[in-house]
Amino acid sequence: MRDFAKFCASHKTFKALHEIKGTQALVREIVGLKTSMSEHGPLQMPDIERKATEFERQGNQMQRLFNRIESGQGGSLESMEVAWSVAS
Repeated sequence: MRDFAKFCASHKTFKALHEIKGTQALVREIVGLKTSMSEHGPLQMPDIERKATEFERQGNQMQRLFNRIESGQGGSLESMEVAWSVAS
């Protein structure tokens, strides 16, 4: 989960700097997090499982926001900052 969070933070930064386009790498990381959690099976740690679910949800929100921004349908990186700070 720490690697996923680090990836998301750097992905957002590179996106803001227009260093990367698209969301394919982000989607791969989201799928990787989900796969990793399911490979370990039930962890019997509700807080960790809840946090992993929240990370996945926020990653999906970020991916949808980036897609909206790229397609010109609105949204901004600032709106994502608010959403992530409320959820944390």
